[in-house]
Amino acid sequence: GAVPAYETEYGADDLFQQPQAMADAAGFYAAFGLVAAAAERPDHVSCECEFLMVLARREALACERGAADELALVGRVSMLFLRDHLARFAPAFAAGLQRADPGGFYDLLGALLDGFVAWECARLGVAPGAPSLRLRSTADDGVPMACGGCALAPGAAEAEGGD
Repeated sequence: GAVPAYETEYGADDLFQQPQAMADAAGFYAAFGLVAAAAERPDHVSCECEFLMVLARREALACERGAADELALVGRVSMLFLRDHLARFAPAFAAGLQRADPGGFYDLLGALLDGFVAWECARLGVAPGAPSLRLRSTADDGVPMACGGCALAPGAAEAEGGD
């Protein structure tokens, strides 16, 4: 869609950026015994927000218990996850929602997300991402998912004088 809710749809259109970012997010989740629902990618904004909610609950529990080591660990993980994932694309996603539905529900939802991420960034000392990021290309470049020298590549048989 015009306003994708997936982190890896924003930014560089690098061959390895998307799977690396999704694996990194999934690694954060796994470290806390979590996995994204089978129906959703780990880079979906709802998964990333929910992970920060889990960390906030762990932080509150550590405060209540007086567990300084756990509190420091959860704070560090929250900062790293926010910096490397949600804060990187959420401002652009929120701005896209607001542009797509001025005065409507998604405008308000975008403002809520933007405010939450800005608050968390300030609290954890993280610079929020740009409110405008390039989206990955959705155009088909015509390149098959195989090397150009593969016998199954389009035009390979004709180039070799085969059928």
